[in-house]
Amino acid sequence: MADSRPKKGLDEMLPDELLIRAKRIANFRSPDWPIEFSPDQVAALMAGGWQGEHKTEYSDAKKLVNEAILARRLSVRTVVIHGKSTMKTHVDEFGRRDGTFHTERSPDKTLYRVDRQACADWLNCRGAKPGRYPYIDEWLRTGGVVIGKQTEGAGKKTEAQQDRADCQGKCLALWEKNPTMTNTGPHGVAQHNDLSCYVRKYSLEWVEGCAREVAPEQVKGKRGRPKKIADQAEK
Repeated sequence: MADSRPKKGLDEMLPDELLIRAKRIANFRSPDWPIEFSPDQVAALMAGGWQGEHKTEYSDAKKLVNEAILARRLSVRTVVIHGKSTMKTHVDEFGRRDGTFHTERSPDKTLYRVDRQACADWLNCRGAKPGRYPYIDEWLRTGGVVIGKQTEGAGKKTEAQQDRADCQGKCLALWEKNPTMTNTGPHGVAQHNDLSCYVRKYSLEWVEGCAREVAPEQVKGKRGRPKKIADQAEK
């Protein structure tokens, strides 16, 4: 016999019920709400799940979160996990071990973390009201943060600060399309047509500085074409 009892809505659930469900949705095991979540976990909590009937809504939420991070509307903390070095037995061309060893190092990983206040500020800027995302509401509530009430000065930037944020958002978008681009040089991010308005308004050095602050790990340390080589090529 089918259960005819009406199902409880999220707004009827007690805090401990929301927490139990959130653990499954965001895949965390701590006894209480974490201090911060990954962008994917934030998207899953916004959608109320990440698979099955929630798959499409999760995909949309993930896109919103990623776009907000790229545009610098959602602040994140970066955590670099350095790769580990391991000793591997050297194998010759015939697949035989020759008794020597070499070191292999796994690549570094960059992780992103969103805290309560950053998430609340972003949702406030979007005009989200309490109740729109019940799991997010409960996470924020346990940390003393409320959607609909911005911290003093939150979201208020000077013209130069907004230009810097917009410039860096365009830099990240260019690196997302072409991860091998350098920062400087004639084919670097700083001299791309999309950033020419900032070069005219400020300077090339200003744009290079903005780009340097958000450059991916694989780009840092790369240089544009050396000046001497460039001069010789133009002759």
